[in-house]
Amino acid sequence: MPEAYVPEPSASSAPAVEATAERLARLRSEAQALCDALEYEACAAKLDEAKELDRDGEYRPDVIKMRHAIDDAHRKTPRLKP
Repeated sequence: MPEAYVPEPSASSAPAVEATAERLARLRSEAQALCDALEYEACAAKLDEAKELDRDGEYRPDVIKMRHAIDDAHRKTPRLKP
């Protein structure tokens, strides 16, 4: 049986992967700082931006904790009546 072809990662894709990983780390770090400052809408926006690049990142413990903090803040915020 012939071996399955597995392409070698190209040299040009390595910098893109590294750049994406760095961007994800920066976005999540910024999100953490915003959540720590109780800026939950901005925190959620940063997490959403990271999620567009890495859906599986939503399962990271730090991301889950921030998402819970955002949800808790929304539940505690009183709704204004029109």
